[in-house]
Amino acid sequence: MKILVTGAAGAIGSHMVERLLDKGHHVIGVDVFSSYYSPEIKKITSTSLSAKGADMRTLDLSEDPLGEVTEGVDFIFHFAAQPGISASTHFSTYVQNNIVATEKLLEQAKTMSDLKGFVHISTSSVYGSHAVGSEDTVPEPTSWYGVTKLAAEQLALSYYRSFGVPVSVLRLFSVYGERERPEKLYHKLIKAMLEGVPFTLYEGADKHVRSYSYVGDIVDGLMLVFNDFEKAKGQIFNLGTDETNTTGEGIAHIEEIIGKKADFVILPKRSGDQTETRANITKMKETFGFTPKTHLRDGLAKEVAWYKDHIYSHQNKSVGLIVRMFAFNDRELVIKMDLLKQMLATAHQIGKFARIDILIPSDERFVQCDFGKTKQALAKEKLGEQVYVHEVQGDLFCDLLNYGVDLQYTQNIKYSMMVSLEAQQFLHEHNFTAMLHAMHSGAKVSGVAIPEFERIILDGRVMNTCAMWDTWALKEVGGFDVSARAMMKNEFRPFAGVEEIIPLLRIYKRFGKCIAPIIDRTHRIVVPDKEIQKESYEYHTLKVKTKDLRQRHYAESIGENIDVLRNAVMSQYKVLA
Repeated sequence: MKILVTGAAGAIGSHMVERLLDKGHHVIGVDVFSSYYSPEIKKITSTSLSAKGADMRTLDLSEDPLGEVTEGVDFIFHFAAQPGISASTHFSTYVQNNIVATEKLLEQAKTMSDLKGFVHISTSSVYGSHAVGSEDTVPEPTSWYGVTKLAAEQLALSYYRSFGVPVSVLRLFSVYGERERPEKLYHKLIKAMLEGVPFTLYEGADKHVRSYSYVGDIVDGLMLVFNDFEKAKGQIFNLGTDETNTTGEGIAHIEEIIGKKADFVILPKRSGDQTETRANITKMKETFGFTPKTHLRDGLAKEVAWYKDHIYSHQNKSVGLIVRMFAFNDRELVIKMDLLKQMLATAHQIGKFARIDILIPSDERFVQCDFGKTKQALAKEKLGEQVYVHEVQGDLFCDLLNYGVDLQYTQNIKYSMMVSLEAQQFLHEHNFTAMLHAMHSGAKVSGVAIPEFERIILDGRVMNTCAMWDTWALKEVGGFDVSARAMMKNEFRPFAGVEEIIPLLRIYKRFGKCIAPIIDRTHRIVVPDKEIQKESYEYHTLKVKTKDLRQRHYAESIGENIDVLRNAVMSQYKVLA
């Protein structure tokens, strides 16, 4: 059978795709790869599903044409939705992704004369704060998510009543397990405990009662509906486990499985949270003989094992190092090579870089950077494993760095670290660990506040002298903008060095507070030798003296107020002057 699965790269949809493939079906999987959580997680899942035989496609149900992906389809599982109760997600986003997208898919389904079934995945959130009744219980949702999912399921049932579209609605209860979304409780708790960082818990959440339902049991139930769909047409079914646990009991299970206690930070109570869910699955049992098999501790053990194998064991190897390498004369090249060797030795000692990319200019506009000699010098050296040298055409600042970011992104590098040779002493285990922790805590960019520019960097103006960027987020906002070079006025000569400003401003507008400065007052930048490196010395001196002025000048030239970046600094990384 040819089956369309929407939200196919998600936490539940991906498991459904795998089960259908195992049963020999032809599966088309679509996903929009939204930024609600890191698309890279879903893209890794999507790649895995493609390797298993799924036809995976990127598609926005609310905007893109649906004719091609639905051609010849016999059955639809509609998982795609805007989940959660995040305060940062606007109501219009829930409407667009939960109602408009569903309406478009239903309109397409209405034209599919051979469609045998349309399973619409809904949620226990439609019941409200106490989801304990049968399918006949009057829904009283308390969140935008619940409200729009209720509207979507009723929209789907209206197409059954009015047009005969073979629809069934399944309301899922508190699903957990392998591939659980990163913002959900157990995923976040496992991550925090393995990384040894505090876990934020909303006040009273440990007392919440849940029918925590293992994803494998959910897929079992969906397959029962799929295999006997005539019984499901026009019906609503609760799907989950009728075993309940408090969130505190689940936390205790994970503490036991991992072998240590969690460290908690308690936040004020969150509005919209359900205080109790208790899946009444009598109808599923009587209609399909559904019986969930997985107890909470057993399911959590599987999720912890999955996280260790697929996330935790790889996350410290998800960082790439990018180094720009050029010199103004032969004598300076010798000095630069020594600095590079020191940096590579430190990087190998840290031992947590998946790859190191050295970028050298090959653009004849920059012949003053001893054009060609850097490449020759590097070719004579044994640079070590996972070290790659690239000649790059274009701008010395933006084009080189964008090339490195694009390259590392294609190699599934999550974070790209950029360090200037003159700042190689800031690349050490302590700073690396602090920056990586900041990224794991939600930062999109973290940079060392080196003493020469400390106040600027503490104000959120992180510099690529020593910085770590979320590779996906940086690409999402357009990378380093080459137009920054256009700012080079006569009074600044060719010392722009403001390539970070545009992406920092864009990242703040897109992601909010996500910049993390790291203090290091024990080191200083290597100052070029005044005699041997005359041009570099002049460059360095002018750069230090005019950095703030150049950044402000540039921000004003593009109609921006650079001081807004103070608001982008994450609260735990704010440092008083």
